[in-house]
Amino acid sequence: MYSIENLINLTSNLNIISSKQSLTEIDNLLLNLENELRDFSIKIVFVGSFNAGKTSLINTLLDEDRFKENIRPETAIATEITYSQEPFAQLTHKDGETIKCQVHEVDKYDITQYYKYKFFLNNDRLSNFENLIIVDMPGFDSGVEAHNKAMMQYINEASIYVLVLDVEKGTLSQSTVNFLQEISSYSNNIILILNKCDKQTSENISKVMDNSSQMIANITGYQPPAFSTSKYNCDTLELLSDAVNQFDKDMLVNQRFVAKILYHARTMKTALLTKKSSIICDTHELDRKIHDANLEKDKIVQILQNEKIKLHQTLQNQVKAQVLSDARTALMSNASSLATSAKAGNDSFSNAVNSILRPVFLNSMERHIEMSFNTIISNIQVSYLDASYINDIVNNVMEGLSKLQQTPVSGEKNLLYKGILGILGITTSVVAPWLEVLILFVPDIINFFVGMFNSNQDEEFIAKIKGEIIPNIISKIEPELSHSLQQTENEMIQVIEDEFNKQIQTNITVLEDLKQQKEQQTQNIESLRNELEDDLSAIENIITQLEQLI
Repeated sequence: MYSIENLINLTSNLNIISSKQSLTEIDNLLLNLENELRDFSIKIVFVGSFNAGKTSLINTLLDEDRFKENIRPETAIATEITYSQEPFAQLTHKDGETIKCQVHEVDKYDITQYYKYKFFLNNDRLSNFENLIIVDMPGFDSGVEAHNKAMMQYINEASIYVLVLDVEKGTLSQSTVNFLQEISSYSNNIILILNKCDKQTSENISKVMDNSSQMIANITGYQPPAFSTSKYNCDTLELLSDAVNQFDKDMLVNQRFVAKILYHARTMKTALLTKKSSIICDTHELDRKIHDANLEKDKIVQILQNEKIKLHQTLQNQVKAQVLSDARTALMSNASSLATSAKAGNDSFSNAVNSILRPVFLNSMERHIEMSFNTIISNIQVSYLDASYINDIVNNVMEGLSKLQQTPVSGEKNLLYKGILGILGITTSVVAPWLEVLILFVPDIINFFVGMFNSNQDEEFIAKIKGEIIPNIISKIEPELSHSLQQTENEMIQVIEDEFNKQIQTNITVLEDLKQQKEQQTQNIESLRNELEDDLSAIENIITQLEQLI
């Protein structure tokens, strides 16, 4: 486990070598990574059902009634809270633009037009938490749009999830179970807090806590730290502090940054090995190598165009059919609960469908991005074994991913997908557009079926759900899914192409730098070789250190 200071030093050392060796394509990436490390904050994301008491606990934590409790679910929004000597608020509009205002002016804005609120508060209690951001999430059963947009923001951002349960409920709701199943692919950093315990016996609190903890462990493979409290508990600050301290900050930093730093280090190593092997070449031979490398960039574009055709066929035929089958199966297996939700009203039914479909879509995308990525990379590797530097790039990528694949997260899951997302830039921005479109039009689908909710016979109602409503939902999803998979296909190919081009361009840059040095005779060959050996040795040492942390 490395401290954040250690990782900053390693990244800084890589940046020094990168600048010295004129690896301009890597310089900015390393500088951005170093800045991210310096600005790193632990995000404590409070999650739970509507009325579980998340907001009241946060108010108790702050020792002030800052945030409104029991607001309507459809107006819920993700809210970040952090310390600042200068108090202000920052509102992120749905179009991505941000507005800065005074904290007391926030209520003047139409909350339905905004994506996220950030409050920077001069609060004594917050000042005790260095580099910590508290996030109040919409409830699981809040409006479809509110919860999904919040989910897509934080699924790769959350450091620790604080799951707040109402002790009076006695167990985990289905929406809570669905959420835990979703995030188990990305994080097992979960804290359980039983809330509203002031009127409960210690025996009942203990029973609910043991039952809930075991359910979480069964879902995630991880037994969470568990605490009980209420909004009347003046020790909430200490309780949260104890809970957060269950997780080592260095561990959280390592989870987020080590794989990225390691990937850049391997990229630099490949480039410097290219430079070292080319030292003996004259300028004409260097020109030929640079020309060949540029040709390889064109070849990569061509092979990816061929792969795109195959990917399109796979996504539109096999993947679409499987996603729709998964969605249909999930809805059918929950037909009874859907019938119950439908009788409670449109919002209840919409939220129930949403909570079932969202994890199906997300998990399907996880599986198929992993499968498709490996297929494309393997085909590039087979096609260009004769090009040494392309082979180095492929080996570099595959070595990093195979290393990640050996590290389990929970149960049978592994970090391969998360590694692809984090290292190669295939972030939730690839998944989010089609996932959000599919989810956000669910209310329109439900409104279409309102007239069907007129039976009082449970069996007849369930039969109608299975025989009419679910098939119609699947039918309406299909064209939207086709369009969304097309978006994913385009973005995925572009991300891979950009990554290979970046690495090839890094090799071209070192060859051009070597050519310029030879033309200007600024360094003799032996001195240049020794400098490269020293830098390669330093990079190898950093790679070895980072590999021990994976």
